[in-house]
Amino acid sequence: IDSALKITPENPTAHYYLGLIYILRGDSARALKEFGTAARLDPSNARIYASRAAVYSELGDYDSAIEDLNKTVKLRPKDPAQYLNRGVALFSKGDYPGAIADYTEALRLDPKMIPALNNRCMAYAVVGNEMTQAVADCDEARKLDPKDAFALINLGLIELKQGQYAKAIAQYDAALAIDPQRARAYYGRGLAKLKAGDKAGGDVDIQTAKGMLPNVAEEFARYGVK
Repeated sequence: IDSALKITPENPTAHYYLGLIYILRGDSARALKEFGTAARLDPSNARIYASRAAVYSELGDYDSAIEDLNKTVKLRPKDPAQYLNRGVALFSKGDYPGAIADYTEALRLDPKMIPALNNRCMAYAVVGNEMTQAVADCDEARKLDPKDAFALINLGLIELKQGQYAKAIAQYDAALAIDPQRARAYYGRGLAKLKAGDKAGGDVDIQTAKGMLPNVAEEFARYGVK
C-alpha cells in the first residue's frame, strides 16, 4: 500500500485499506485518519463510512457512528446490514424507538436476519411495552438457529422483567449450556435467583458475571432491571 500511495497519493482505495490495517493493529486514531482521507477523495463510497462508523462505535462515539451510518444508509438504502448497524448505535445511545425502527427496516429487507430479530427482541424487552412481539422475535431467531444463546438471554430478560423468575432462570440455564462464557446470562440468572430467594446462588452468579464484564450491573440498570 505504501508503494501504491507513492505512485498515486490520492488513491482512496489505498487509504481505505490502510485504515483497515490500522484497525487490525489496534490503532484507531490512524484508522480514522485514513478513512477520513478516503472519504474526502471518494465521498460516495459507502464502505468507507461503514468502516469508520464501526471504529467510532468501538470507541463509544455513537453520534459520529450514526452520522456516518446515515450516509451509508443513504448510499445503500437496500442494504439491511447498514440499518442493523445504525440500530446498534442508536440502542447504545439509549434511543430504543430509533433502534427498533432500524431493526424493523432491516427485517423488511431480510426477514431472516437473526441479529436484527435478536436485537429488536432485546429493544422491545428494554422498552417493556411490546413483550409479545419481543418473544415472537426471539422465538423466530431460535427457530432459525436453535443454538443461538443470545435469543435465550433476551428471553431471560423478558421473564425477569415480568417477574417470572423460575422461567428466567431456565432461559439463562439454557443459554449457558450453549455458551458458558456469557456474562449477561450469569448476571440475569443471579438477579432472578436473588429475587426468588436464593441469595447464595444469586451472589455467586453475579460475582461471576462482574468478573467477566465489570459494567454488567450498570448495563442491566439501563434496561430497567436492578
